[in-house]
Amino acid sequence: MPKLPYKPKEKTKYAREILPKQVDFKLVVKQLSGLAQVLTGLAFKELKTFGMGICSDHIVEPARAKLIPGFYKVKEAAMRCGAYGASISGAGPSVFAACSRAIARKVGEAMVEAFEEEGVEASFLVAKPSKEGAKVEDVA
Repeated sequence: MPKLPYKPKEKTKYAREILPKQVDFKLVVKQLSGLAQVLTGLAFKELKTFGMGICSDHIVEPARAKLIPGFYKVKEAAMRCGAYGASISGAGPSVFAACSRAIARKVGEAMVEAFEEEGVEASFLVAKPSKEGAKVEDVA
């Protein structure tokens, strides 16, 4: 998670404003193919398929990547370490990678190092999927 000086509400509003207002049909088809991979990966618990799907964002990620210094270097670092995919979480600036638990720490460290090479302070958290859905936790 990069530490950037954004106020959450302002950041989300701006991250929405920079999205393209119109998108070429061929790009939408590519995007839907990636979405199908994400859903298939989730439905069948196939991490590799899920990872390929999150790497197939041709609309939102390119627009929002500009808000995260070094994003593509961070994504590349995760993939080099064996992650199946990496992308921007929500409106950003948090970034996540899909990888096996066995390499999660190595992937997180590589992502932090890539951010730091861009002059961005960052940290990582190894998380696992939950069947409970969203919940509020104290992270302190």
